[in-house]
Amino acid sequence: MSKKEQNIRHDVSLDGDSVNDKKSLRFSNIYPAFIVLFILIMISAFVFITLKHSNDNKNDEKFNEAIESVMTRLDNHTGDMLFVINSVSGVYDLVIEVVADFFMLYSTVPANSYEAITSIDYIQKVAADSLGGHIYWTQCDGYYDYKVFPLDTAVEFYYPIKHIVPFETSKQKQGFNLSTEPNINILIDKLSDSITTLTTDFYQTRPDTLGFYLCQGVYNKDTDSRTLAGRKKNFKGFIAVEINAEKFFIEALGGNDRNRNQKLLANDNSIIFQIYDIAEGERHLVFASDNANLLETGFDSYSKKTKPYVISDRILEIDFYTTPNFGGKMQNMTPLIILLGALVLSIAFFAFILSVVTSRSRALSLAERMTKSQRRIVDTSQDIIGALDMEGRWQSINQASESIFGFKFEAMEKTAFYDLVDEESEKQYWNIFGKLNNFEDESPIRVDMKMNNSKDEQIWMSWSLTISHADG
Repeated sequence: MSKKEQNIRHDVSLDGDSVNDKKSLRFSNIYPAFIVLFILIMISAFVFITLKHSNDNKNDEKFNEAIESVMTRLDNHTGDMLFVINSVSGVYDLVIEVVADFFMLYSTVPANSYEAITSIDYIQKVAADSLGGHIYWTQCDGYYDYKVFPLDTAVEFYYPIKHIVPFETSKQKQGFNLSTEPNINILIDKLSDSITTLTTDFYQTRPDTLGFYLCQGVYNKDTDSRTLAGRKKNFKGFIAVEINAEKFFIEALGGNDRNRNQKLLANDNSIIFQIYDIAEGERHLVFASDNANLLETGFDSYSKKTKPYVISDRILEIDFYTTPNFGGKMQNMTPLIILLGALVLSIAFFAFILSVVTSRSRALSLAERMTKSQRRIVDTSQDIIGALDMEGRWQSINQASESIFGFKFEAMEKTAFYDLVDEESEKQYWNIFGKLNNFEDESPIRVDMKMNNSKDEQIWMSWSLTISHADG
């Protein structure tokens, strides 16, 4: 074989290897690896979704518990304020006229018990033509400097503050005509119609104080207050509890205004909340948790909820937010970390399966190529290569037999070895084929025999035989 032929055959062999490598990567060969990858990705996604859902449920539960804690404390403190105003107004059901000492006796304890209460007032309904007598009798009750202001000759009734507790810190307001306060004035007609406690808007009740009033009507003793007509006829004034808004919410939530610049709400540090009063369709911020400034940083809150908060007849709104890293940064990242880890393992396992599948495919391809190469060697050999059974019949034979014996290839396969042996070599034939069972397995036998071709010509053939009992 020339060097050029060797190079050509070598190039063909290399090209064949490249083609077979590409065949080993055909989808029909490697689809099991992709099925495994798909299943692993689905399992990873399921684990991620399950963990995230569980984590979200825990965070939602924690968020709701924090909200419920705030709402419960606010509701409880609101109940305390309503109890105070009901207790004081109940005094007017006991006596015809409540004098200063009697009012102070029943009002001082609740006023001192709650720092949020700025004052507890009794506002009397006074006809304009009876204003002088009202001032006289009030001064006789011990309020020697009492006067009503501001005066307005155009009104039919005045609503001055007659009694006020604590007196020392609020005496400048005694005698003030509350009907001149727009937020109070709009409630006066409602108070004469209603037996429930009413609440004003949140507004500057004092120059430096954002607050609101709880108001409840008072009626003449032993008169009809069950019917609307009876209430209007017998309405004699109302009790007003002035409440400092900031102190009210701090008190409700368990803080202390002296530490307002510090972190007050230790139990609520996982949430942010802002409380809004709604007046004329607009929301006005009246209180915010100490950490509300975090909202200005623009972080994405895990969750936000708006809850209604009721003070008597008034409905406020509270916006609740989660703080940054609510629920714990590591806990929130755990599902994603597990997902990424699972995907890495899935890809690694996919690569392993792909390697096994392609290796098997390459092995089968190599075996196929080797078989074809061996068959090519057999078919192109100038020597006869074949297989006989133990009785001397051809099981297979290459095409070299046709050129040597002259029989067609198909006919040669149907010919027995004995049919080709010349009479002179029959003894040699029987010495071998008559004693095949006596030979050891895989034992080589070399023998020269005179054979007959298709033209009955004698030719000498040198045979190399190998016994295989397992193949029969």
